[in-house]
Amino acid sequence: MTVTGNIQTRTLIVEGETIPYELERKQIKRLNLRVRRDGTVHVSAPVRMSMAFIEAFLAEKGQWVKEAQKRVLARRPAVTELCTGVVIPIAGIPHTLIVGKGRQGVLLENDRLFLTVRDPADAAECARVFRRFVKTAAAEALTERVKAIYPYFAPRPATLPTLSFRWMRSRWGSCTAAKNHITLNEKLLFVEPHLADYVIFHEFCHFKHQDHSAAFYKHLSAFVPDYAAARRALAASPIPNLK
Repeated sequence: MTVTGNIQTRTLIVEGETIPYELERKQIKRLNLRVRRDGTVHVSAPVRMSMAFIEAFLAEKGQWVKEAQKRVLARRPAVTELCTGVVIPIAGIPHTLIVGKGRQGVLLENDRLFLTVRDPADAAECARVFRRFVKTAAAEALTERVKAIYPYFAPRPATLPTLSFRWMRSRWGSCTAAKNHITLNEKLLFVEPHLADYVIFHEFCHFKHQDHSAAFYKHLSAFVPDYAAARRALAASPIPNLK
């Protein structure tokens, strides 16, 4: 089991198969179970609910979880093939990928994206090099936007939050207010800048409201009045499905 803030990563055993799931403790009254679109399992539970009760509930629902995972994974898009001619958005702008042989790296030039590797036919090498580029480029771009947006919220938090960047399957970001920390999804590199800003504003609002209550959304609307439209546009953004 691993713990991050109020979220634990635990495991469920169903017919000898180990299924990892996230357990999030929240100020709610009922236990909720959800299989996300990427097949990951999320459980939200009242703060005081016993672990024994939660595990008994999951054991009862184990077969349903397996079947739900099969259904959603069958609908997942194919992995994006990193080959010449593929179009990949950077900051919402389409770029045509050109794969060539050379020193490992990625270069943006106008509407083209040059990926150079030792062996262009090696899909695993192409994926590794491109993911390194995404991680670095996302960290640079998103850090700049966090610094620009932070003054809207100071002095809460009192200092610029520490940041981390991850390739997350189902979340665009998360905030651990107690540790003055924000985590952002590296996939935000691909979306239009105003949509990435929406996510950053969303996470900053959690320093005042650590939930998604009406008060939270009222606070968010002061910075992003059309947050509902931004959320829909973000969900519809064409994100490469990388390994």
